[in-house]
Amino acid sequence: MRARTGVAAGATAVTGTVVTVLAALALAGGGTPATAGDPGAVRPAAPTYVAWNAVEVPEVPGVRYVDASGDTLTGRLTVPPASDGVNGTVYLKAVPAAGHTLVEPDELSWEWYLGAARADDLVTTTVTGCDVTFTSRFAEPVEVYVDGAAGRDPATALTLAGAGATATVRAGGATATYDARNGADPDVAWWSSAPLDTFDCVLGTGTRGTTTTVDGCTVRFAPTATDVRITDISYRRGDGTRSYTGVRQVEGGTVDGWTATAPAAFDFSALGVSNVTVLWSETSRSGSTDRSYHGSVVACPGPTTEPTAEPTAEPTAEPTAEPTAEPTAEPTSPPTTEPTTAPTGQPTSTPAAPVALTFSGATAQRYATTSWVGVTVSGATTGTVTLTGVGARQTAPVTQGRAAFRVPAALAPGRYTATFVLATSGAGNRTRQTSTFTVSKGATVIGSSISRMPTSRATGTMLVGVSFSGNATSAVPRPAGAVGIRIFRADGRQVWYSGAKALAGGTYRTALPALARGTYRMTTAYSGGTLALGASQERTITVR
Repeated sequence: MRARTGVAAGATAVTGTVVTVLAALALAGGGTPATAGDPGAVRPAAPTYVAWNAVEVPEVPGVRYVDASGDTLTGRLTVPPASDGVNGTVYLKAVPAAGHTLVEPDELSWEWYLGAARADDLVTTTVTGCDVTFTSRFAEPVEVYVDGAAGRDPATALTLAGAGATATVRAGGATATYDARNGADPDVAWWSSAPLDTFDCVLGTGTRGTTTTVDGCTVRFAPTATDVRITDISYRRGDGTRSYTGVRQVEGGTVDGWTATAPAAFDFSALGVSNVTVLWSETSRSGSTDRSYHGSVVACPGPTTEPTAEPTAEPTAEPTAEPTAEPTAEPTSPPTTEPTTAPTGQPTSTPAAPVALTFSGATAQRYATTSWVGVTVSGATTGTVTLTGVGARQTAPVTQGRAAFRVPAALAPGRYTATFVLATSGAGNRTRQTSTFTVSKGATVIGSSISRMPTSRATGTMLVGVSFSGNATSAVPRPAGAVGIRIFRADGRQVWYSGAKALAGGTYRTALPALARGTYRMTTAYSGGTLALGASQERTITVR
């Protein structure tokens, strides 16, 4: 980010590093007046971007906005340019005016380190089918570069002339990407990218290099050309968004750990749902020409796919029923009675297919995440399955020959035995299946926020927060353990260490020492614990 910037009268620009702000700092909406319980209580509003490198200080009665020195800020604040590899920021904090209190008194709920805007701060993006519309939020011109738009050169910019200005393009790539930039000088202007999920717009296009077969929840790719690679295997969730979570490769090799080489097969049973729309991209080489294809197929057929399942079910049922009936009937039935008894006696004389449970789904997960496990049920069409051994007892109905369960996120690390028991009114009641399930320590992320930067004559204040990086963090407590903060000079010499300090509710607040002017390297390390892996963060701070 390099551009000429300034600060409006009465405002103060503060430079420093762009910090990782805790989730509590991400605020939206306007300020509110006093509440009924406390006439003096007010809720500050979050600052809003009015340009790619500037924000407007909110005006809320009873609230005063200040900089790191406590001086009042009003009007527009311009983010200073980057300097010596350190991004510029503006510090802004809301404090109650005389006679008022904040609705949420937590200090860090109302302070911000503001850097340059992101793409989604500059423009609003709306996807309708395969049409992508961009709407500017600012009076200043903004340029939007779209990679993957049909009929457009990726280097061609769409210019949004002012607030409310729009531009629409037709998506033509498997995943379109747009950059929103300051239009003054693209070579030196800040820019940011954001992906647009337009995969469906290219389904079926290109030259296909595989044949695809679906076996329940398993999708198999057989190559029809040489050197075929599956590069983007995913599925549609119920809300329409794409996801890669829970996709399990069961056959074939990989390149770089994520590109599958055909022949290959992927299993989607861990999702625990029917009619999964599977999406993929593939590339194949024919001579010196690379060819691509984007495809879709439905796995885990459910009730809506019964008409297509019936023809495949009949041939497999008839051959297995007839041979087992004839050998058992011949020794006991006279030959003269076969023609008359076989048709009427076949249903009662044919032994019932054995009832069996077959494990499906994930075999391991990290703490603070969830996964699906279950069984496929053969030989029984109704009943329920009970799961024990991995958290609290769960019971699920047999639906389309399957029963699925979600393993709880709060299951402690260790090795478990999942036990599935079928309950049905017919044969096979109490059929049992067991499988090993492993939970490892949860992955964590660490963030920090400096509410008061130290100077050569005054100490600073810092808050450290640690959280699980899984997809079900709300179901588990914040990580426990200790953190340690170290500060080093530019030459690598350590000048301060906080010691190992215990987290309380996943956070730790500490004072920073007074430091001479200069740039320092700071490391913040989390030790981990019985439930969590360790994590660390490294950043620079500039003392002025």
